[in-house]
Amino acid sequence: MTPTGILLYLLPGLSLAWLGERLRTGLANDRLLARVGVRLVQISALGFAMRGLFAPASASAASQATRLHALGWSLWWIAFLAGGLLLGLAARRGKVFSASCVAAALFVPAAALAGPAWLGPDAANWLANAAWAAWWLFAVRLRPGAVAGDGALR
Repeated sequence: MTPTGILLYLLPGLSLAWLGERLRTGLANDRLLARVGVRLVQISALGFAMRGLFAPASASAASQATRLHALGWSLWWIAFLAGGLLLGLAARRGKVFSASCVAAALFVPAAALAGPAWLGPDAANWLANAAWAAWWLFAVRLRPGAVAGDGALR
């Protein structure tokens, strides 16, 4: 665990998992699939935090820390893909919220997995992380009733 890992991954991941409770309470009366989606994006935040706990060891690709970092990375994007799609399809928060959930759920894994071929691994990682964090900041700002029935923000 490095200071960089703590500041860039552990603290934001734990903070967003905690803020996910605000999102979950806002969806308390929504469909079950939306509530499951919130739990999955919270698990995604914990996977993000896990990436900060276990810095990959450059000396050995097979080290325990590297494997755990890869597990956190996989958990991060897989849980976000599933959770974002469930939220986008099942949450009753309007078209803007649904579209942002689906777009982020598809973009973040695409940037993380295919982005390195076009942008390089570092830029793709930062792009995926920034898109993921931007979605979180948008999602937790919305309160119940903050979106009109036509999907426009009030």
